[in-house]
Amino acid sequence: QLELLLETKDGLPIWTEGNVSVVHDPERERVSQIMMVSREITHRKERENDLLYLAYHDSLTQLPNRRFLLKEFPKVLAKANMEIESLAMIYIDGDNFKEVNDQFGHETGDAFIRKFGSVLMASIRHHDLVVRIGGDEFIVVLTGLSRDYETRTIQMMQIISRIRNELQTGWTIEHHHFTPTASMGIAYYPDHAKTLDKLMDLADQALYKAKEMGKNNLFIIGS
Repeated sequence: QLELLLETKDGLPIWTEGNVSVVHDPERERVSQIMMVSREITHRKERENDLLYLAYHDSLTQLPNRRFLLKEFPKVLAKANMEIESLAMIYIDGDNFKEVNDQFGHETGDAFIRKFGSVLMASIRHHDLVVRIGGDEFIVVLTGLSRDYETRTIQMMQIISRIRNELQTGWTIEHHHFTPTASMGIAYYPDHAKTLDKLMDLADQALYKAKEMGKNNLFIIGS
């Protein structure tokens, strides 16, 4: 049994599922034929792709979710080791999100979260990752960073500055203009940890420290 992606005479792609079997010729002992029976499964494949997308993306923001991060992080780690690079795990929590929900309602709150996520996406590089953990909590994984501490700090702060500038510019929802801030906790690979779980845990601890310092602050674990 096999699946084939074919093209119609009009140039449209279609998926087919085929069953291939060998049929012996009853009248010719040494002759066999290959018989294939196929049916179109384009709709089923589209549905499977939709379900796969939903499994690895957040339904509100359409950003990758924690499951996606678990699946992709080994590849990110392998590339960092191969290129002798560093990673920054940035745990981001929007300041005062509860007040937005309480004052303007959940529909505005949802739109706020979507805009927050799009700002993060617009601020990173194409090889970085933005993941929504839940609520107003996001993780940004910066890849391709130098293992030299000072160089890496400069690289990271350039992206954090872009995030902060975009948040400061803000956005308007239902005639209400928002200019939010965010607290950030940061952990580095391989300096602080070498596994995803440990990096996330340390970045979360760093976020807690940043919040203790007040709004719109960042804290690097171990600093």
